[in-house]
Amino acid sequence: MIQDLGRVFAVPCRPRAAPLLAAGLLAFATTQALALDVVFDYRFDRHGFFDPATAVGAERRSVLEAAASVFEPLSDALAPIDPGGTLGSWRVAFRHPSWSSFFEEAVVENLSVAANSVVIFVGASPSNGSVLGIAEGGTITVTGGGSDFETLVTTRGQAGALDPQPTDFGPWGGSFWFNSNTPWHLGLDTVGLDATKADMLTTATHEIGHLLGMGEAPSWGTWVEGTSGNYRFTGPAVTALYGGDVPLDPIAAHFGEGVFSTVDGLPQETLMDPTTARGQREFMTALDYAALSDIGWQVSPVPEPATNALLAAGVLLLGARLRRRRH
Repeated sequence: MIQDLGRVFAVPCRPRAAPLLAAGLLAFATTQALALDVVFDYRFDRHGFFDPATAVGAERRSVLEAAASVFEPLSDALAPIDPGGTLGSWRVAFRHPSWSSFFEEAVVENLSVAANSVVIFVGASPSNGSVLGIAEGGTITVTGGGSDFETLVTTRGQAGALDPQPTDFGPWGGSFWFNSNTPWHLGLDTVGLDATKADMLTTATHEIGHLLGMGEAPSWGTWVEGTSGNYRFTGPAVTALYGGDVPLDPIAAHFGEGVFSTVDGLPQETLMDPTTARGQREFMTALDYAALSDIGWQVSPVPEPATNALLAAGVLLLGARLRRRRH
């Protein structure tokens, strides 16, 4: 059965070369100084889906951390957001990560976001639909501080984000809702992953990809051509790797169904297509990383988790760093 992974909603107020693959974890460790830090904030987890005091909640958190590690090879010198005083203030409203009704919102005032990091609010609530998760950038309101502060909040210092045809993207972060009715596979390996379960690692990686702009950033739109039913992605890194324009889904938010790339040289359907099957784990492919490059991210030459053993080893290495969490 095919399950919809959900889609991200862009911030409405916002005005690759192909990745190199390296073998071995040493190369991964040497990139940490420039790594993008994905910081999870659990304050809206009203149902305790990620409660670290429970074994299952702690396991779910470890899956999120593993998904975030996939994006640590990205760097773009994101400017910090440090509101207050003469700098002005800002607020962001987004779908509540543990919503009771689909349109319930959460609001955060004057969120501080460290340099080279994004903040993602996470939670879960039950839904009877097939959607596994929804990620959302939210709606930003800036007060005071002048145009410079507004530009800082909405672009994080990425000058190309202001081009008439944007070439860069600087998100603050976003929110991420999980469907708690879904029978989730929580393992960092695939032992026990069968057709009755959806893979949380695959879903989390997919939705973080949306929050980092894939399918939604203005700089993604720069490379979209065609009309519904015939949308194509024309970014230079993607087309060089694919050998031409890449088909997109009917809303131009994903690669099209059936578009294949590779993971460490092995064929796999792109992670950033609209769906994944229960019982299946997917990784970021070379084409997915190339799209991140086209929308403005710098992609470091680090290994992809082509095997379960490599993924598990990478997670253990990352765990030693004690990634910062917000509560």
